[in-house]
Parts: sequence; structure tokens; C-alpha cells
Amino acid sequence: MEFPVFTLDQFGSGSLIALVAIVHVLISHGAAVGGSIMVVALETYAMKHKDLEMDDFAHRLLKYFFVVTTAVGALTGVGIWLTTGVVQPAAIGSMLRVFFWFWFTEWIVFVSEVVLVVLYYFTWPKLTGAKKVLHRNIGIAYAVSSWLTMTLITGILAFMLTPGAWLADGSRWEAFFNPTYLPSLAFRTFLALALASGFTMLYTQITVRKPELRARVLGVASRVLAGAGVMMFLTGYWYYQSVPGGARALIQWATALSPQQFDLINYGGIFVAFLFAMVAIFYPMRLAASGRINRVIGVTASLLVMALAVFYVGEIEMVRESIRKPYVISGYMYANGIRVSDVERLNTEGILPNARFSPIQQVTPGQEIEAGREIFRLECQSCHVLHNFARQRRDLAFRLQGWNETTIYNYVKNLHQARAFMPPFVGTDQELRALSKFLATVPTQGTTATAGSPAGGIHE
Repeated sequence: MEFPVFTLDQFGSGSLIALVAIVHVLISHGAAVGGSIMVVALETYAMKHKDLEMDDFAHRLLKYFFVVTTAVGALTGVGIWLTTGVVQPAAIGSMLRVFFWFWFTEWIVFVSEVVLVVLYYFTWPKLTGAKKVLHRNIGIAYAVSSWLTMTLITGILAFMLTPGAWLADGSRWEAFFNPTYLPSLAFRTFLALALASGFTMLYTQITVRKPELRARVLGVASRVLAGAGVMMFLTGYWYYQSVPGGARALIQWATALSPQQFDLINYGGIFVAFLFAMVAIFYPMRLAASGRINRVIGVTASLLVMALAVFYVGEIEMVRESIRKPYVISGYMYANGIRVSDVERLNTEGILPNARFSPIQQVTPGQEIEAGREIFRLECQSCHVLHNFARQRRDLAFRLQGWNETTIYNYVKNLHQARAFMPPFVGTDQELRALSKFLATVPTQGTTATAGSPAGGIHE
């Protein structure tokens, strides 16, 4: 408990991370990794068929990817560090100690990636004729550097779910090359290609006027989409099998969908995207033909594929974050930042005396509710808020209706046994009773239910 507690009432700090992460993954995967490969593929097609129109289109598509990745992508990348740093500072600090040199290497690779994309874009009109192969090779180097960035970050993200032998021997190599690293890297690679295909199809339908060029671009992009879709299914199954059984059981729960909704949306959406790819491959002119009705059909179909892609990225990120529960780093640190190794000591000494930035250091008579509120911030607020306008299962004012102090006390005391995906209560019995007393007041409070706390921010 070495850091202040960041709170974001109504919305939830975890939702803030999810929002930034989803936007960042869409850009880093779809525009940077997949987009670089897609542009190189289109340039290669143009070179092979001496297609100047395709070459010009690939250059314009690169401009779109270039601006998005270096502006929005870089901004959300910084945003990831900012949001995770204030919401989960203990977890980020622990991972920095393990992966410092991996992150340092990733920074060098990222700088190289930016330099290469600048060279690739601005030398496009200059490196022509016999120099065209050199230009395409710059593009290949850019694509490889983008993918290498993904390989480094994926190892760190996978570590949070499956630390592997690191828990026993502390080896950073065991931490990086953990059990879910390779399957998640393979899955993310083909996800990036699928996203880039969707971006390219939509960009083509909106910006390209000539039906023949539209058909050629859709033909290339749809083949990439179909191939990536098949490989996503295979690598996704590999990834699924590598996830520990307890985490695997939480996948459907993490989406907040019923089993029927989960199957319909996921399998149905995959079928629709694959069907669209097949039509674009075998009947490209059907989607590329001129005329208002045909254009509306083509744009609508492309928008549908992109909407499905955005949904799946959001679902994947939500599931990835949720199935680690009750941990933020499996087997090492709970979602509230309490290390597993500290639980026994904190149960004896108490959570409040060990919270460095807490204004309340102990439970005193007449101050139980204030102490309980502080314990709530320390142990519960990383996942729950008192009032959540979006997700009722995170809304304690809704969930605690009809519960009294004794019921809450008995439930929280055995919380981890009743809800294995939630961390156990850590602290003394006196602190547990203070938390129960505070939570019993929550359903009767209004939307200002943080009982006198500011609407959000860092509380010391």
C-alpha cells in the first residue's frame, strides 16, 4: 500500500483503462502492425502487375495509417502509461522491475518504427523505377519493426495472466517467455491483419471512385481478411487451450453476456465477416460497382465488418483483463494491489496502518464509517464503485440493497470462497466490521455516495 488511491466515481477506474486500451489496440494492431503489412502487400501487388493506380492508392492509404499511428496511437500509448500508472501503480512498479530492459528495447524499436514510417512515406514519390525494390524493402523493415514492438509488449501482457516459473525462480526470461506468450502473439498478429483489412476495405469504399480499382483493392484486402480470419480461429483455440482452467471458466462471465448471446454474437459475427470476405474475393465487382445503391451496399458491408472488429477488440481486451481475477498479476498481486505474500502480515497488523497515504491509520470508536470508507478505497475501489451508471454488477449501491451490516460482514469475511474471482478481505476483524458498517450505509445514500469524498481524483 505504498501509493495514493485514485478514484473515478460513477465510471470506474478500470473502465477508464479499458476505454484507452481499446482505442490503442485498434490503432496499434490495425493501423501500425496490420496496416504496415497491408500497405507493403498492396505495393508489392502494384509492382508485380505494374499497376500505377494501385501504387498511388497504397501511398494514400499509408498517409492515413501514418497520421493515425503517429498522432492518436502515440497519444493513447502515453495514455495507457498514465491511466495504468495512477490506477495500478503497484502492479506497474513490479513489472518495471521485472521488464525494465524489455521496455527499454521496445522504446528503441518504437523509435526505429517511427523513423522507418517517415522514410517509407516521404520517399514514395522519389524511389521509383529501379529503386522501387529499395522502397518496398524500407516498407518491409517498417512492418517488421511494428511487429517486433508487438512481440515485446505481448510478452509483458501475457505475463500478467501466466507468470509461469517466474513465481518460483524470479527469472525475467521465464516471465517473458511465459505459457501464453506464443499463442497470444500468434493470435494478435492475425487479429492485426484482420483489422487492417477492415480499415482498408472501408477506406476503399469511401475514397476510391473507380469501380475497377475498388475491385482490385477489395480483392487483395478480402484475401488477407479471409486468411487472417481462419488463422485467428486456429490461434485463438491455441490461446484458449493455454489459458489456465480457472481463468478459462471466466471468459463468458467477463463479457457480461448470457451463454446464448455470447455464442450468437461471436460465432454469428465471425460467419458474417467470413461471408463478406468470400463475396469480395469471388465477386469483387458486386461490392465495387458504381451507382448509389451499390455504393451504399458496399459502404454498409464494410462498416458492418469494422463494427464487428471494434466489438471483438473491445471484448478481447475486456476478457483479457477480467479472467486474471482475483489477480492483476496472477499468483503474485491481487487486483487491489495487495501482494499475496503480504496478506498474512496485513491480517495481523491491519490494512490502515500500512497504507502510507491514508489519512486514517486505525479504526477508532465513532469513526468506523470513515475508516470503512477508507478501507473500501484501499481494497475494493480498483474494481467497484458505489454508483456505476453503466454496469450494475460493479454498482454496490444496487447490489447491496436489502443487506444489513451483519449480512455484509459474514459475506465479505468469506468472500473469496463465495466468489473465487474476487480477492479475499485483508485486514483485522475490527477493520472488516468498519467496512461492513460503511457498506451498509451505501444503498441509502444518493449519487454522492462516496460520503463526503470528492467526485474523483487521488485521495491521500
